[in-house]
Amino acid sequence: MKTLPDYFEQLAKGESYQDKVARRIKQEFDYDIHFYKSKRDQYEIGESAEGIEIKYDSWISRSGRMSIEVAEKTRADLPEFTPSGIFRQDNTRYYLQGDDNFVWCFAKTVLQEYYRINKPKTIDNNPPTIRKFYISIAQADALAWRKVKL
Repeated sequence: MKTLPDYFEQLAKGESYQDKVARRIKQEFDYDIHFYKSKRDQYEIGESAEGIEIKYDSWISRSGRMSIEVAEKTRADLPEFTPSGIFRQDNTRYYLQGDDNFVWCFAKTVLQEYYRINKPKTIDNNPPTIRKFYISIAQADALAWRKVKL
C-alpha cells in the first residue's frame, strides 16, 4: 500500500513536470497552456482549456518503454475500472508524456487507434488501481507528432 507522503510526493513531481513542459511548449511553439486548477473542472472538462494532458513517466529512460494509461479505479478492492488516460471522456485532444529528458506529443486519437489495432497486453497490478499498456521508445517516436527535448 502506498503511503500518503509517497502519493503527495508523486503528485508534486507530476505538477512540477507539467509546469516544465508547459514552459518548453511556450518556447518551442509559442503556445500557452491554461491548466484547470480545481478538481471539479479537471474532472468535468479536462486538464486544460486547450485539451492537453501532460503525464510524467520517470521510468522511460530506465525501462526503455512508456506506460500508457487506459483505465483506473479509486481503490484496489473495487471490481470495475473506469476509462481514464487516453480513453477518458473529456476535452483532451493531445496527450503529452515524457520524462526529465523528453516529452512526446501525441494526438490522443493516434494512441487510441494504436490500442484498438494492436491490442497490446494490459497490466493492472502495478499499481492495482491503474490499467495500462507499454510502448517502446521507438514506437513512441513513430506515433508522436513531435518529440521535444526538455
